[in-house]
Amino acid sequence: MNAFHAAISGAMETVRQAASVDVTFHRAAYSTGVIQAIPGKSTYDVRDEFGAVIRYQSRDFIIKASDLVLDDETVLPQRGDQIKEELIDGFIAIHEVMRADGGEDVWRHSDLARTFLRIHTKLVGSEEGSGS
Repeated sequence: MNAFHAAISGAMETVRQAASVDVTFHRAAYSTGVIQAIPGKSTYDVRDEFGAVIRYQSRDFIIKASDLVLDDETVLPQRGDQIKEELIDGFIAIHEVMRADGGEDVWRHSDLARTFLRIHTKLVGSEEGSGS
């Protein structure tokens, strides 16, 4: 890793420490432990068949790639995976990995060193948390 990549990765780590939320990543019967994610959003403009522009917005989570470990294996996000975000009021927001506009790319690298992933999601539900 060159000095520029190291500086960017260090800056991303600083942002993660200062502005992260606690989430868990889920696929089928597997899940990660609690990991830190930087919340974000992406906006997509799509023209419909009449020429009108429809704007979609996704809730994004920027996660350290090495934190996505399921069944002792590092994985990449897939459409249909879930990210559960712990909220202050004791509830858990459930986000499904997808592009709100139906696009194919549900994640991308967030830095040149490829240490962080930006995962696009859509809120699909909530559940009561443990109250901790």
